[in-house]
Formats: sequence, structure tokens, C-alpha cells
Amino acid sequence: MLRELRIRNLAVIEEITVPFASGLNVLTGETGAGKSILVDAILLVLGARAHPDLIRSGEDLATVQAVFDVDGGGPVAAVLDEAGHPSGEGELIVKREISRAGRHRVYVNDAPATVGLLERLGEHLVELHGQHEHQRLLEPQRQLSLLDRFGESEAQRARVAHLVGAWRDARDRQEHLEEEMREQARQEDLYRFQLSEIDAVDPRDGEEDALRAERNRLQHAERIVAGLGEAIAALYEDDRSVASGLGRAGAILRGLAKLDPDTLGPTEALDSAQAHLEDAVDRLRTLRDRAVFDPDRLEQIDARVEALSQCRKIRLRTPAPVDRGTDDEADTVRQGGMNVLRHRDVRRGQVGVGSAVLGMLQLQRDVVVEKPDARDAEAHHGAQLGHQGVPVGRVRVAHREPW
Repeated sequence: MLRELRIRNLAVIEEITVPFASGLNVLTGETGAGKSILVDAILLVLGARAHPDLIRSGEDLATVQAVFDVDGGGPVAAVLDEAGHPSGEGELIVKREISRAGRHRVYVNDAPATVGLLERLGEHLVELHGQHEHQRLLEPQRQLSLLDRFGESEAQRARVAHLVGAWRDARDRQEHLEEEMREQARQEDLYRFQLSEIDAVDPRDGEEDALRAERNRLQHAERIVAGLGEAIAALYEDDRSVASGLGRAGAILRGLAKLDPDTLGPTEALDSAQAHLEDAVDRLRTLRDRAVFDPDRLEQIDARVEALSQCRKIRLRTPAPVDRGTDDEADTVRQGGMNVLRHRDVRRGQVGVGSAVLGMLQLQRDVVVEKPDARDAEAHHGAQLGHQGVPVGRVRVAHREPW
């Protein structure tokens, strides 16, 4: 039951709260007082299309809020539960906001919702009757609903609807699993392709660092050769080199040994220093000879370093690469396939049960139209047509599925 209607900035209404009591409520007023605006407000909370033109002049936002008393276990609660909205413990609050900027919003029990949900709820909340209301009788679903109500088959109809909903849930779950499997297969193909790229490069531990060091030497070969040459000359080749100084110092000490034998002692250390110096110079010469600029080798190093860098990037951006010698991915794919098969079996079972229940409902409908009550209904409503000025009108209760 509609318990309260609140309107703000809708058409000519600035703000109003209309309470409703149980039983018959009558709204009266002069032409232009806003009676039809109340009907428009109810239509909005039932999912009617919202137009910015409905907003009161000078305002940017209009709101309509309706409070309903609903059965906690009725069809409204079922629609809310299916949509994932709280039932509100016997109370349903529907709010519609219309923005002049076009950003309209819908709330059901203070939670964001869709206009589609309002339309589904509206079928169980309000019945609006107008001069063209009889046209609803032409809708096949409306006709079946009336037939099931007449034949007291609503429980069977609800069971069919429940089974259809369960079948749709299983279908959606199966489609989700199948999409997961396809995505998993795509990822596995990507991992295996990346693994083949790494195998083709065959990187070795420490190789990239060693190549970068070699590239750095080749790029600065001229400077390295010049520096090593200066070092060798200072240690060994110049007239005033370290080696010449050590030789002169040794000769001086050996000459003084004729005067003071103790001066011969340090010559051993000088001879050892001379030997270490010659070893160092040999190593410097080896480094100088190695530091030769080779453009072909530099190009090879650049290509290899780039390939190794790409392998490293693949490893960094791949969260779970396919490992050699493991069956984890294959097990996961097999498990996903088994889940899909199980859901297919569930759907087949649901189709079987649903077909049986639907067949029973169709049989009940066929039986209903042949009952004496159906003939009585035909006669009664046919007579009503005569009272309405349609003397040749006839009402017939029959059943033919709309598919």
C-alpha cells in the first residue's frame, strides 16, 4: 500500500507531503491545482521516463519519494532479493531524482538502483486505471496471469518462474566459467609464447652485467688506452719512472754498503718492490692491449643486451609464467572444464524439471478453460458487455500458449 508521497520542485509544486490511509483516499481540487502532477509523480517512482521539463522553473533538481507498506514475503520482496537490495522489513522507500543536467538518479531503500528495477517493482505496487486501461487485456502475459489467477494456478506459475530464474543463474554461471576458461587459455598461450622467446635467447646468470661492462670498455677504449699508457710510462718507461727510481735507490744503497754494511738491508725490500712493480706493469699492458675498439663486437653486445633486457621485462610483467615440467596449468584447465560440464548437467536437469512443471501448468490451464466455472464466467462477462451497450459482444475463456 502507498503510505506517503513526497514531492519537491516538480512542475508547479515546490514541496508537498501527501499521506495516504488504508481504504479509499480521494484527492479533489480545482483545475490546475496539481492533481495530475501527483499521478505523474507516482508514475515516476514506478519507472516512467523522466524529463528535465518536469523540474520546477528556477530549480535544477526535482525529487519524488514514495513510501510503501509491503509484505516481507511477497513478490516485492522477491524482486528486491533477486536484484540484491534489502527488503526494508515491511517498508519500501523509492526515490527518484531528476536533474536539469540530465544526471537522473534512482534509489530503492537508500541504495542506488535502476529504472528497470522500478518497472519490475511497479507491477506489484500500484495499478493505475485510465480510459485506455482495457488495452492491457491484449497483452498475452496479462491474459495468462488472469487465467492462472482464475484457475488458482499462481503457486505453480511461481514455481515455474523460480525454476526459470535458477536456470538463468546456472546459464550465467556457465557462461562465466567458459569465459574464464577462454581467458585462461589465452594467458597460457601467452605464457608459452613468452617462454619460447626466453628459451630462444637462453640467458645465463650474470651475463647481462658482464656484457654491459664489456660494452662500457669498448665505448671508452681510446680513453682507457691513453690512461693505461700514462700509468705504464709513469711506473716503468719514463726516465723518472718509479722503476728507475727504485733502481737508482738500490744502486746507491749497495755503494754505501762498502762504508756501512747495514745499508744493504733495505735493498731486499726494494728488490721485492721492483718485482711487484714489474708484475703490475705487465697486467697494465695486458689491459691496454685488450682495450681495442671493435665496432662489430660492440654491435653484437648491443643486440644481446637488448634481447636479455626483453627477457627480464617479460619475467617482471608476467605474474604467473608457465613453468617447465609442471602440470599446474593443465590441472587448472581440466578442473575448469569439469566445472563447465557440471553446470551443463545442472542446466539439463533444470530443463527437465522445468519442462515437467511447465507441462503441469499448461495442463492446469487446459483443464481450467473446460470447467463449468469458465462457462459461467463467459456468460457473466458477456452479459456485462450487453449492459455496456455491446449487445453482440461475447467473452470466451480459452487457452493457447503465446509461443
